[in-house]
Amino acid sequence: MTVKINYEENIAQIEKILGQLDKGELSLDNSIELFGKGIKLINSCNDYLNKCEKKIKVLQENEEVEWSEETNE
Repeated sequence: MTVKINYEENIAQIEKILGQLDKGELSLDNSIELFGKGIKLINSCNDYLNKCEKKIKVLQENEEVEWSEETNE
């Protein structure tokens, strides 16, 4: 479950970064740095979600095959 925790932690970090950027109190350099960190976190989350989607498709395909075999008996 480490991956799930990392995903949730990444989402929390993204929300924190958005809050800091929304305040508008950071210097331009700090804003750019946080923006870059946010992009990396978003990419990491997207990668995780893509992997999850692939796993779900495999599970669905396996379920369809098993169901199909049961109904043919």
